[in-house]
This record gives sequence, structure tokens and C-alpha cells, in this order.
Amino acid sequence: FTPLAELFALISARGEDRQSIVEAASHIRQVVHEQIALMKGDSSRVILGGFQRGGSLAMLVTLMLALDEQRPVQLGGTVCINSYLPLANECAPNLINALQK
Repeated sequence: FTPLAELFALISARGEDRQSIVEAASHIRQVVHEQIALMKGDSSRVILGGFQRGGSLAMLVTLMLALDEQRPVQLGGTVCINSYLPLANECAPNLINALQK
């Protein structure tokens, strides 16, 4: 996965407001867990999506949920249009480790 690691290394965190991204992602995670509870625990019935920054948050939250070591959650899907992975430099090590399993 060296090319993947190199790709993440090229992504710069310039201009990202880490605190705002983390706060928004935490709120969305909470809403997702509430929706899963409404679906009687069936996370496959929950789909996240968004356009531009909304899609970026959807992508980040989906990865955060899937890579959660205590309570991993697999959603039904994620739709991201014209988006990027925020905080990619921080996500890269966990994502690469997960892909190597």
C-alpha cells in the first residue's frame, strides 16, 4: 500500500478547521447512532450522503464508524459528490492498517 500512503502524504491539511470538522463529525455520529436505534439496530438501513463539504463529512463519519475499535458500524452506503477526505493525514494510518488486515 505504498502508493496509497504516498497519496495521503501529498494531501495537505492547510485551510482545514480541525475543531469544527471534529465537532460536526461527532454530531453526525450521534445522529447516525440514533437512526440506527430507530431502525432496531440495523445499520444497513442508514445511508449518509452529501455534496462538497457535506459529502466530505459523510465520508469522514463513515470511516470513523467503520474503523471504531470499540463499536464498528457498517452503514448501508455513503454518497459523496464533489468531496474530499477531511483530516486525511490523520485518517491515513488507520485506513492503511484496516486495508492490510
